[in-house]
Amino acid sequence: MGFWRPQDAKSKMDEVLTRYSSRFANKRFWFGGVVADSSAKDSDHGATQRFEEIVPANELYKLSPAQWETRPELYEESHGQTFRMYKGDSKQLPRVVEDDEDIIAQGMDPDRIINVPISAKHLFLANPIRNLQDLAGVPYTGQDLFFSGDLSHVLRCSSIRNDAPEVLTVDFYNKNDRIYDKVQSMIWRIPKGTHLTVHYDIGLRKDITGVCLCFYNGEKQIGNASYPCFKIPLIFGVSRIKGQSTSLDHLYGFIKDLVKNGYTITFSADSFASAGLFQSLERDGIEYKSISIDKTMDAGIMLKNIINSDRLEMPYHNTFLRECSEIRVVTNGVGNQHIKLDHPVVSNCTEFDYKNKSGSLPGTKDLFDAACGAVYSCYLKYSEYLEGGISVGVNKTMKATENIVKDAREESMKTFQNMLENLF
Repeated sequence: MGFWRPQDAKSKMDEVLTRYSSRFANKRFWFGGVVADSSAKDSDHGATQRFEEIVPANELYKLSPAQWETRPELYEESHGQTFRMYKGDSKQLPRVVEDDEDIIAQGMDPDRIINVPISAKHLFLANPIRNLQDLAGVPYTGQDLFFSGDLSHVLRCSSIRNDAPEVLTVDFYNKNDRIYDKVQSMIWRIPKGTHLTVHYDIGLRKDITGVCLCFYNGEKQIGNASYPCFKIPLIFGVSRIKGQSTSLDHLYGFIKDLVKNGYTITFSADSFASAGLFQSLERDGIEYKSISIDKTMDAGIMLKNIINSDRLEMPYHNTFLRECSEIRVVTNGVGNQHIKLDHPVVSNCTEFDYKNKSGSLPGTKDLFDAACGAVYSCYLKYSEYLEGGISVGVNKTMKATENIVKDAREESMKTFQNMLENLF
């Protein structure tokens, strides 16, 4: 495949897989298989990735050993000594990690680090991407499960009983169909006066809208350092009646209901489809920010590190767990700008919310993105208070309140008075 043009390789791949499925579908577990042989560097053209996407994960066997695994005699001079090599993410190119570097402080994902024999260090320093492909057998184009197939920490963090609907439906035309009323059984557990970070992953027509609330939940001592803990008291999806669009008015109303019931809010969403919400919140003096989960892996890596160090409490949510089981790191070409977190087009999961369901079911990451955004926003707020003290938050609140209570006539009189004083 590596010697074909990309379009030819994809066409041939589709033809082979279609014939294989149509002629041998009910016999495919009895004998044989399809073997696709390509090197790591050849996978840049995407045919290998297409093969991986089309074939169900439980029917796919990938073999890409490193050279030191198949030819250990070439690395005998290392005497078992290794160095750490980072495979890269959306913001950091692949590079050698020195012994004294704190990978968590650097924002790295520990699962994207491989140990390489020390005798090859000079090669990886000289050309990290080339030697990741040629020696480590790591394609700089491919798909890796983000949680490496281990959900033990995610399940341990999902310790809160969920009494709210995991996905609720809102009628676009019914203004009295309030989101707050449908999830109130979980909200009443949150202490009044709590500052909540609320993130929406908005899906207008196809995807559901992921909604997640988060707040700071104390510190945890790990070694000699203290790290912040977080709590997600509520996470759910918002769907719509068939033929309708997602109601931004209802989503806005949910934020207003939270404020009305005694909570302060920092809202966040991707800038896509959220400009109207931002304008309404600006008018109300509610803090908001744009956070993109797709452009970088920062929020995803932070959530994963917090989960894997057991610093998160959240409700048991089947859709969120299924999404975590399928989220993968996808790289689509040379250059770190192409690395991102994504979901499969068709889900291969038969557990959680897809248990006992048949047919082609879509892969999603709406709840995962909402959780990433809410926790990341909460961490930013935590850092802000840590750096500037509690007065930072108090001053912002006072300023927002001042903007809300100002009387337009009073402001006009002040402007007129200042003008007269300047004249005389």
